[in-house]
Amino acid sequence: MGRTRLAATGLLCGLLIVSCGSGGQSGGGGGELSGTVVMWTNPIYDEAGMRKHYEAEAAAFEKAHPGVDIEITVNPWQGAQEKLTAALAARQGPDVVYLIPDRIPTLASQDLLVPMGDALGGDRADFNDNALDAVTYDGQVYAVPVLQSALPQVYDKRVLDEAGVEDVPTTWEEFAALGEQVKGAGYYLTEYHAHADMAMNISFYPWLFQAGGSVYSQDGTKVAFNSPQGLKALTYLKGLFDQGHAPKGPISEPSQIEETDVSRGKVAQVAFEPQRLVTLWGAENVRIAPPLKDERQVGYGTVGSYGVLKTADDTAAATEWVKWISRPEALREFDAASGFFAPRKSLNDLYADDPVLGEVEKLIPMMSTFGPHPKDAAEVSAALRVEIEAALRGQKTPQQALADAEAEGNRILSSGG
Repeated sequence: MGRTRLAATGLLCGLLIVSCGSGGQSGGGGGELSGTVVMWTNPIYDEAGMRKHYEAEAAAFEKAHPGVDIEITVNPWQGAQEKLTAALAARQGPDVVYLIPDRIPTLASQDLLVPMGDALGGDRADFNDNALDAVTYDGQVYAVPVLQSALPQVYDKRVLDEAGVEDVPTTWEEFAALGEQVKGAGYYLTEYHAHADMAMNISFYPWLFQAGGSVYSQDGTKVAFNSPQGLKALTYLKGLFDQGHAPKGPISEPSQIEETDVSRGKVAQVAFEPQRLVTLWGAENVRIAPPLKDERQVGYGTVGSYGVLKTADDTAAATEWVKWISRPEALREFDAASGFFAPRKSLNDLYADDPVLGEVEKLIPMMSTFGPHPKDAAEVSAALRVEIEAALRGQKTPQQALADAEAEGNRILSSGG
């Protein structure tokens, strides 16, 4: 035993990973762990580097538990749903899977995931509250976080200097005032994308939550964005375009950031990955600021995690493996190599020496995944995106756009898609 195997197949996408196995019995008990633990993951960062990391972790785990073999498959992100469906139908698949928050409610509601709260025990207190919230469904923790991301406000110092700006805004009111100041200097305030390639978590949901709203009702059976808070957010966004504070092209024209006014140094602020902006602007021109605030101060950041399937041959061994790869010393190496942030409070200094990422790291507690989301969340988001685009283009009023999105969203939720 104790022979680690890694493979790469065209199986799953981290956005849609689920799993089934062949056994379904929890092994190990109070004795020695044994059996094979199959883990499906994805190229979260440089695949060669990630393989090397997990090979070393698996070798150490197998030395500590000589009765266990670890098999790891690194799957590409594309083609997940179809491969997943086939795996479920054939009752073949991993024991441990990489999960993002949108997938956890679906799997947990189907009784496919092993609750992990008890397994974490006292170690649970070391995880960031928002990381645990992201992997919690119906009061139970169903996965162990291994990474977090953050999309803070990022300002181009060159634009601020040209406009004579020293203090960056923290509120919507201050943000609009900054728009007038940078517009006078010949720049846009921000860039907002409403096209089909842009996830709502990145585009509209931060504004909705900052206004005090939410996407769904508490029980997840209805949409909740057609609210005074939702109307306030959409009206504010439309005002940015109406007042010339944002270029109109990105409303409906997909493009890479390297092809936009942001890369050309014509935009003061964007909520985006600071790592890419360092490449575009140079680190000396990147200024990090907390998320904007209206009723709430919150920005978007995802959480990556690993969960154990109830159909695993040995859920005890699989659970111990997940705990092993999420322990502090393992995550210090994994998260630093990946460029993501650690979900553990004891690792909140990974980027202390980095002038840009060190500032972002401080903002991790302000980030949210804006969940939980029901299983039809992707379809609801697509319907809402179409209506927001219509409002921003002046084809519908914000009130009508939200009402139409509400009707379609509730139809999707009630019909299962």
